[in-house]
Amino acid sequence: MKPLVAVALLYATTKYCTGAHLGSDTDGSFVSPNQHYAVIITPTVMPGSSAVSLRVIDVRKQSVLFYSHAGGRGIDVLWSPSSDEVAINSYEANSGDFANIFRTTGKSPTRVRKPAYHATERKLLTKHPEFHELERWSFFAKSWRGKHTLEMIMRGRFYTPRPRHSLETFAFEWTVRFRDRDKFDILKEVPMAY
Repeated sequence: MKPLVAVALLYATTKYCTGAHLGSDTDGSFVSPNQHYAVIITPTVMPGSSAVSLRVIDVRKQSVLFYSHAGGRGIDVLWSPSSDEVAINSYEANSGDFANIFRTTGKSPTRVRKPAYHATERKLLTKHPEFHELERWSFFAKSWRGKHTLEMIMRGRFYTPRPRHSLETFAFEWTVRFRDRDKFDILKEVPMAY
């Protein structure tokens, strides 16, 4: 991806996101609204790497609930108003932009991983028969709309059916309710400009 295009996409993404944004070359912590949890981000020590270590911690118990890595051009952290969920956008350059959702409450904390590529691709191809084949797509959180429910941006490129077979772009604002790993329901879909 050309550097200017990458910067423009990153600007557009952070413009739409309601969370705190952090570049991959800095560290920081983002405390939940009830101040019981925090996301702590630190750059990795590998030379030339843009990856960061990401921890979701329980501040009261001084314990790590989740540990993960993210990479690329930056991270957004969006705490739910009730502090029981946090969405973390990871802008990972050519591998696409994805959201991970961490749940801090329940029998045990859970992580809803980024939607599986094939499952999401099937949803899009079924819902939009004009999409013959997806070339690349990104999926990231914009703002919380309720328990397990996020407003998200889904955008990418698709090929039209033959004989025309041209490469086109698409973008939607989705209202998504997450269930278990890789499972979600699209409650609302609104087309938007890429």
